Amino acid sequence: MLWMAIGGGALTAALVLAVDVGRLHSVKSDLQTSTDAAARAALGGLDDGTYVSRAISAAAANSVEGQPVVVQAADVSLGTWDTATRTFYPGYGTWPNAVRVIARLGPGNSNQLSNTVAKAMGGNDVAITRTAIAAGGEVVTHSVDARSNPWYSGMAAPPVGSGQPPRKMVLTVYPGQILRLVSTGGVQDSAPEAAMGPDGDLAKMSTHALTRNGMSNITAPETSVIAAFLGPDAPNLTAAPPNLNFSTAAARDYVSISPQLKQIFFTGNGQRSNGDYQTIVVPLGATRCFVGVMEGSGYDSNLGGYTTYAASRTTKLLLVK
Repeated sequence: MLWMAIGGGALTAALVLAVDVGRLHSVKSDLQTSTDAAARAALGGLDDGTYVSRAISAAAANSVEGQPVVVQAADVSLGTWDTATRTFYPGYGTWPNAVRVIARLGPGNSNQLSNTVAKAMGGNDVAITRTAIAAGGEVVTHSVDARSNPWYSGMAAPPVGSGQPPRKMVLTVYPGQILRLVSTGGVQDSAPEAAMGPDGDLAKMSTHALTRNGMSNITAPETSVIAAFLGPDAPNLTAAPPNLNFSTAAARDYVSISPQLKQIFFTGNGQRSNGDYQTIVVPLGATRCFVGVMEGSGYDSNLGGYTTYAASRTTKLLLVK
């Protein structure tokens, strides 16, 4: 009888432990679900500054162990999600595109573990933490060689004197998407001349005099940063869209621009005269983005280059971690 009692007690203990461990897994899963919901909800408040309150409200709409989940304001962080490195960088950056939410369950937090779950974890002093990062866009760093000729976007190498085709930006592009293109660096028109920043030489307005391959022309400062969107086809298969003129400070100081497919436009440093970032609306049919340098004729003597940081915003929200 004694061995039966001992055996029965061990079996009961094993069953209780199995139930507690199962409960523990359920608590962890429920807390992660709540944290995911809070991160997704927070993305809706990126522009109006309500991301913290949205995260807190969404978490409270869920429960763990029969109690609403409480997320602290200090555990909601705005930042940038780098798709290439799969890393979250807290802070505002060029254009915040992600929110990180941390939910905590256990000692020292508003969310308390029940005694049975705490015991299953090995004591009352253990806490559970769950993290979720929701991103609503991409951030890409792109190098622009001083000889990048945007009129050869999506084309084979140009003849001598016409520079080189610009590299396609490694960025997901689709119609209606909102972008920021922010550039730094400098380009010399030739060795004796001083390097100009992304806004180019404001004393020297230029139009492109060489082959344009179905792309529009443009009037813009020499050596400035310019860009264009293409669809999946070569640009020289269809007629060029209208030309744009950025010869005035007012034209370059746009708040937002909606270029057509194959219509080259000025981006400069990506900021208005008051420091606000400019936005670009991706046109219908676009699948690719190219960034180049403004030149009226020869590209091969250009020296230096630019770094362009592309930041996108999208309604296609993604839970990334």
